[in-house]
Amino acid sequence: MKFLIIISIIFCSTALYAQKSPVTLGAYYFDGWNGKSTNMVTDSLKVRYLEREPKWGWITSTASIMDQQIQLADRNGIDFFSFCWYLPREKSADDEPLNNALALFMKSQLKSKMKFSILVANHPPYLITPKNWNTATAEWIRLFKNKRYLQTNQKPLLTFFTFGTLLQEFGSVKALADSITNFRAKAKAAGFAGISLAVNLSDPNDNVLSANAKAAGFDIFTGYNYHDSGLKTNDTITPITAMIDAEHKVWDLTKVKTNQFIPVTTLNWDPRPWRPGNENKIKRFTGFSGHSVEMSVSAMLSWMSVNQTYLTKERIALIYAWNEYGEGGWLTPSKLFGNQLLEGLRKAKQKIQTK
Repeated sequence: MKFLIIISIIFCSTALYAQKSPVTLGAYYFDGWNGKSTNMVTDSLKVRYLEREPKWGWITSTASIMDQQIQLADRNGIDFFSFCWYLPREKSADDEPLNNALALFMKSQLKSKMKFSILVANHPPYLITPKNWNTATAEWIRLFKNKRYLQTNQKPLLTFFTFGTLLQEFGSVKALADSITNFRAKAKAAGFAGISLAVNLSDPNDNVLSANAKAAGFDIFTGYNYHDSGLKTNDTITPITAMIDAEHKVWDLTKVKTNQFIPVTTLNWDPRPWRPGNENKIKRFTGFSGHSVEMSVSAMLSWMSVNQTYLTKERIALIYAWNEYGEGGWLTPSKLFGNQLLEGLRKAKQKIQTK
C-alpha cells in the first residue's frame, strides 16, 4: 500500500507539472542577450533592474543555456518559441547575432520537446523590401523544412512584426499581394500545402489597415504586445491589472476583422532600462509578479474558451514575452524573482486543465 501511495503521488505531481492544455501556447523570444548586441545590456539595466537579470547572467545565448530554457519552457506549459528573426542589410541572416538563439534551438538535442516559429522583425533597420524579398523567402522556406517548425492548418506559420513597413516598401497592396502569391507558389513547389501568414495588427480600430492586410494575403491577425491599450493616458505609472482588462477589448476588436486570430497577452511593459536619462517620465506598468502572470495568462485562456470559433485550429496563443528584459516582460528565472513567474504560468495552465 505504501508503495502504491508513493507511485500515485509521483504520477499525479508529474502529470500536473508536464501536462499540456488543449491550447498551443507560445512565447516570444528575443535574443538581445548574445554577448555581441552590446547595446541591449545597458548600464541602467545591469545596475538598477537587478530583478530582471536571468539566473544565468546577462548572456544567455549558449548551447547549454538554450537546453535549460527548452526544459523550463516545456515543463511549465510553453509549446513553442516564436523567435524574433532579423534579415540584416549587409550580411546573411545566419551571421546576425540576434538570430543566434534560433540557431542554437535548431541544433539542440532537446528541440523535440518544443516547436518553433519566427516573427519577422521587419522594422528599421531590418526592413523586408522588394530587393531582398527573394533572399528572405528562401530563408523562410529553409526554416519551414525543419521538422520542429510550427504549422497551423497543415501549413507553416510565418508572422510579421508590422504591416506598415511592408506596404511602404512595396508601394501598394497589389504589389505586396503579388509578391506574397509568388512566395506561396515557391512554398508549394518546396512541398508545402501553402503558408499561414500572420501579421501584428497594431491598431485594431484601424479598419483600413486590417482590410489592406487581408487584401495583401494575410490569413491571421495577431500582436506582439498591447501595452499602448493598457497604459493610462495621463499617468506615468499604471497598475498591471489595467492591462489585463484592456486586453479583452483588443481581442474582441481584432477577432472580428479576420478569419483566424492568435491572441497575445502582454505580461508587462517597462522600457526604462533602454531609455536612460528620461526614466522617470517613461510610461510603464507596476505590479508585475508571479501572481500577475497567472492572472494575465488565465484571462487569455478563459477568453479563448468562449471564443473558439475565431481561433486557429490548433488554438494557438502567445505570451509577451519569454525574455524581453529591456522592456520588462519576461518569464525566465531571475536571481531575485526565482521561479515565481514560471510558477504563475503553470498555475494558469493548471486552472484551464481542471475546468
